[in-house]
Amino acid sequence: MFIAVGYEIADIAKFWGISKSVSIPDGLKLHSTLPGADCSKMNCLWEPVLLMK
Repeated sequence: MFIAVGYEIADIAKFWGISKSVSIPDGLKLHSTLPGADCSKMNCLWEPVLLMK
């Protein structure tokens, strides 16, 4: 199973600065990030790996 999530980013510089230091919780695998042309929107594809065991 995969989960697609769309994000709207209000403060682009702050978002990208924080995103480098945030760890992904156990049980989730981030497959891809797809930022929009101006980076104010992002789509991510997640897999809940613990639910699949």
